Amino acid sequence: MNKLSIPFILSLFFYIYPINAKVPKVVSKSAKALAKVVTYNKAGDLIGNSVAFFAGQSNEAYSEYEIFKNATRAEVIDASGKKIEVKRICGADEIYDVIKFTTESAPKQSLEIAEKAEVQGSKVYIISSATTKKAVTVEAEISDVKAVNGGSYYTLKSEYKEQYVGTPVLNAEGQVIGIVQRNADSNDKNIYAISADFASKLSVKALSYGDVALNVINIPKQLPTEEKEATTYLYMLSQTTADSLLYSIALNDFIEQHPQSADGYIERAKFYGSTNRFTECENDINRAIELSENKDNPHYVFSKIIYQNSLYNSTKSQAAGWSLERAVSEAQAAYAANPLPIYQLQQGDCYFGMKDYAKAAECYGQVNRSSISSPETFFYEAKAKENLKAPTDEIIVLLDSAIARFAKPYDKKVAPYLWERAELLNVAGKYREAVLDYKEYEHVVGFNNLNDNFYYRREQAAVEGKMYQQAIDDINRAIALKPNDYFYNVERASLMVRLGMFEEAIRSANKAIQLNNEGTDAYRIIGIAYGESKQKKLCIENLEKAVELGDEHAQELLDQYK
Repeated sequence: MNKLSIPFILSLFFYIYPINAKVPKVVSKSAKALAKVVTYNKAGDLIGNSVAFFAGQSNEAYSEYEIFKNATRAEVIDASGKKIEVKRICGADEIYDVIKFTTESAPKQSLEIAEKAEVQGSKVYIISSATTKKAVTVEAEISDVKAVNGGSYYTLKSEYKEQYVGTPVLNAEGQVIGIVQRNADSNDKNIYAISADFASKLSVKALSYGDVALNVINIPKQLPTEEKEATTYLYMLSQTTADSLLYSIALNDFIEQHPQSADGYIERAKFYGSTNRFTECENDINRAIELSENKDNPHYVFSKIIYQNSLYNSTKSQAAGWSLERAVSEAQAAYAANPLPIYQLQQGDCYFGMKDYAKAAECYGQVNRSSISSPETFFYEAKAKENLKAPTDEIIVLLDSAIARFAKPYDKKVAPYLWERAELLNVAGKYREAVLDYKEYEHVVGFNNLNDNFYYRREQAAVEGKMYQQAIDDINRAIALKPNDYFYNVERASLMVRLGMFEEAIRSANKAIQLNNEGTDAYRIIGIAYGESKQKKLCIENLEKAVELGDEHAQELLDQYK
């Protein structure tokens, strides 16, 4: 880790410039609010350092945004050499290169932010460095003022120096009116400043979870003040961040800000449940139950946490006393507090996980008679009844209900239900209906996304349903996808024999023999094709070869054709 000594930091701080004797005393006394900020990356290496100053609330400070990119830690060093950790990032703007943050403790002095913008021609002061006894300032005049969204942008009549960047610009009353910007053009000698009121309005909002300028900083963010906004930010953060430490800090901050809100404890319980902190999870759920006017939601959330751990983290969760039985109990407690069908659905999922399919089917059935029935819930009931060996027709009716909830033309979401129903219709001997579902499945999934096995399965159903052209097309497609498959070529040969297309049958069977010269099925089918074509010699030769290879059925056929 690269470390900066205190003397070195202060040497950066205390450049000496000509002192303007007419500087108002209140401006000179503002120097103690200045500091240096130093940022570090995850490895502890130095990223950069810059001027910072405290203003507004007692522990709020401002500096350059750029040096905070990819920072995991930052510290402020005040004019007396005291180090103060940066606590939270309150807002940032990459365009105007300004950042607002808080520190762990308050400084000895904090500047006041001016409530109104200064006008062209106003005399202002730049504090470029400081000592404990005397401020070094530069007098300037505002030559131009432009309005920007949320504030003003000043041009100052004075010569630009690199050391001014990030320093506060004060009015005659010692209030901060702006922050000096870094010049993009090295030949530009003007001084530019973004207004302090613009910087002071920087904040973390409900939708700031997607703010790129904030997300490249790995220091915890200050939550929105309003509970509703903070709740939204917290939820979205849970869905988008991969940094569990930052998320856990945000959870703790929310609870500190809103200790009487059950939502914070519920969200933290979810986090604890996902990180094997089972005792802390239960403690937060119990606290949420105490704080909640309606007790159902904490019980429901806890049921889902236990359910997920019981299925995917069973060894550790069982040691903590978490089981699917307990998950059911929590779901029942939620339903007892507020009889919503969503809690019956949760019970059904728990019973299904326990392989108690009768109770699962009962719960799903109740859900399917409620306002929240959906394709998924009908599918769940169908699978529960399938495990109970219910009549196939009864299961197909449930899948009919699932598919009926999709509007035509179908999208890909209907695909699993079409496939499931096609398979069941096939089993039930309703081959033509099965083929129609297979065709609809092909349409929504796209034939480029289907494999040879799909076309073989549909070919089988088409053959049974006497849809022979469909069968031919499907076995040809299966072979096109997997041309060197012995079985598919034999299947095509068998289909050609059934349709009386003996030359095609012989051609396909010979291809199969090229792939496997000991394939008894291929020799038997060639024998049949030659027999039906009145080519007795070739028929007998091939049937005898099949018998030689161990085909028991070929002997019966041989006896018939001799």
